Amino acid sequence: MLVHAKVDASRVNGPGRRAVLFVQGCRVGCAGCWNPATHPVSGVEHSVAELATWILELWRADRIEGVTFSGGEPMHQVTELCELAEHVKATAPGVSFGTFSGYYERELDRGRYWTRSPMTDADRAQLWQRFRSHLDFAVLGRYVPAIATIEPLRTSSNQSLRLFTPRHTEAGFGTPEVEITLEPDGLVQITGFPI
Repeated sequence: MLVHAKVDASRVNGPGRRAVLFVQGCRVGCAGCWNPATHPVSGVEHSVAELATWILELWRADRIEGVTFSGGEPMHQVTELCELAEHVKATAPGVSFGTFSGYYERELDRGRYWTRSPMTDADRAQLWQRFRSHLDFAVLGRYVPAIATIEPLRTSSNQSLRLFTPRHTEAGFGTPEVEITLEPDGLVQITGFPI
């Protein structure tokens, strides 16, 4: 998988303490995107096994309750994300998964999204259903700065927060915040939702 960054524990990318995997590559092209450095579809490849080990180590150490996939655009690497979710769930079925996508649900349902591996719309629609079966929640839709909002986990009012399982309720998602992490090596990571 192409990975832009990993955050070991965040409280602003979904309910509870969550690892965040920022994938690299986005062809959606939302104007005013908060994370344009994630757009090039090139960079460092990580294996699904390596990423599963990272998540499972955090889970076993009781540092996280779940994982959020962000980006870039996670759906561009949906095959690998399905494999990652399935690998993690086989060992730790209690891990919660969520994702952000610039695609609307109707686009995903029809397979109308780009993937790194060429496939038909029907194959992409089926992959979305497979991925969705592992998700507890998703925030879907383009970012549109002209219709900004402070609804939980959304930055524009056209985006939807979809709850796919009863694990979380909308009340468990806070209003958008920004989180700054200072790593021991001096790396500064900023994540969340600037208003």
